[in-house]
Amino acid sequence: MAAVSLAPARVRIFARVRPDDGGSDGEPLRFGERSITHAGREYAFDRVFAPGDDTAAVYRAACEPLVARAADGFAGAMFAYGQTGSGKTHTIFGDDHAPGLARLAAQALFDLVRQRPQCEFAFKMALMEIVDEKAVDLLNARAPVLFRTAIVPAEQPAIAQPHAHAPAAPARQLTYHGLSERAVTSERDVVASLEEGLAARTVGANYKHARSSRSHVVLRLTAEAAHRLARGAAGVAHPIADDGRTAELGALPPVDASLGPLVTVGSFTLVDLAGSESASANALGGAAAAQGAGINRSLLFLRQAVRALGATAGANAGVGAGAGANAGVSGADAVSYTHLRAH
Repeated sequence: MAAVSLAPARVRIFARVRPDDGGSDGEPLRFGERSITHAGREYAFDRVFAPGDDTAAVYRAACEPLVARAADGFAGAMFAYGQTGSGKTHTIFGDDHAPGLARLAAQALFDLVRQRPQCEFAFKMALMEIVDEKAVDLLNARAPVLFRTAIVPAEQPAIAQPHAHAPAAPARQLTYHGLSERAVTSERDVVASLEEGLAARTVGANYKHARSSRSHVVLRLTAEAAHRLARGAAGVAHPIADDGRTAELGALPPVDASLGPLVTVGSFTLVDLAGSESASANALGGAAAAQGAGINRSLLFLRQAVRALGATAGANAGVGAGAGANAGVSGADAVSYTHLRAH
């Protein structure tokens, strides 16, 4: 799993070990809090979740900070990556007995309505599938979705509101033409919409399972908040914090109260990636093998985009070296990189 945010450590990598995971080749796994050792090789992570850790523990460590930031007008994303059958969809969407990250994030967002009476919230969700290198809207009868990128001037605000604050817009902005957003007013609305959309997801047989996800699914939860302001000296206003005191909110600056409430728009995105598949299985031929090869190709693009984003973050934080904003990104990687950089 990879978490992407606007924090100085922009990309964090987590690993979750399945209860029955002894290594795909029979070699035992040894794991600690931040590392996994397999076949004599050690892999480092920001956090390793043991078989006994439930999805709620994953949420608290990996998602909770991003969801809180979304309510303050920032964007964050969590990707679930791994081999087919490794438990990605279970972690993201869960079931009636074990809620997934999506439901836990929805619970947290709607809890904010009660925790922040000084704010007026409006929530929306979108659900998109990417399959065979095409995107469709799962909440609108699989209508096609087109990706477009545009150059945004640095001085242009990222949110077109009468009075709004957001991080500076990236040089390249990615938009999704044809992707609908559905207003949701409760966790129940989110769950019902997820059930509706996921029922239309592309599934099929592969070399390992009779019924396996054959697509990437992107869930975006958007939080628009109108923050009530406290007037200070000379008409300068400050956002009111959760406990009612005048304080900084997500590092937002003081504003002129005569302009009305401070409006922020943030988002939290969850991506359930299709599972990577072995080259030997894809070599068997057939439509499923061709689809599997396409999945692997898209995951390669994503890996290169995340690597470039990590290099850029390291350079911005003074750690390591990066070769500019688009280090290592070209051609087909550009859309993946632009999406990640926006989060």
